[in-house]
Amino acid sequence: MFVIINGAPGSGKSSTAKCLFENIDKSAYVDGDWLLATTPHDHGEQRSLRYKNIASVARNYYEGGFTTVFISFVYVRDEDLSEQVGLLSDLDSVKVFALVPNEKILRKRHLGDSYVREGIESSIKLNEQIATLKNIEIIDNSEMSVAEVAQYIKQKLGI
Repeated sequence: MFVIINGAPGSGKSSTAKCLFENIDKSAYVDGDWLLATTPHDHGEQRSLRYKNIASVARNYYEGGFTTVFISFVYVRDEDLSEQVGLLSDLDSVKVFALVPNEKILRKRHLGDSYVREGIESSIKLNEQIATLKNIEIIDNSEMSVAEVAQYIKQKLGI
């Protein structure tokens, strides 16, 4: 199974994916942000290549015997998320969750994280956009720890 954890910068998607990966046997983790650095431009061709790269790495883990592959990345448009799901769904099911904390919590997380501090307003706008995506389970993780979010996702997945 492939599990996409979507969310704006500072939402907790990477921390949650790492927590799940570290606590579930035969699982792997693909950090879409790391692959973003290999294709930094945001026009159509680069965007599609980025999704293909994420899918390729995830497929390699899956075909290598990992039963659950966690992917964290920022998907803002329904068509982008659909493209990513389509690149994986021929192998196994793809479950998609979005972490969408409230604005106050997102601001607090940005101020405490030097990596994401500069893009607070952009992150808030992304957070609002992500909350409107279709075919995705929205998790308001404003009052949840990373471990609680991970446990919630595990329950939803039946793991």
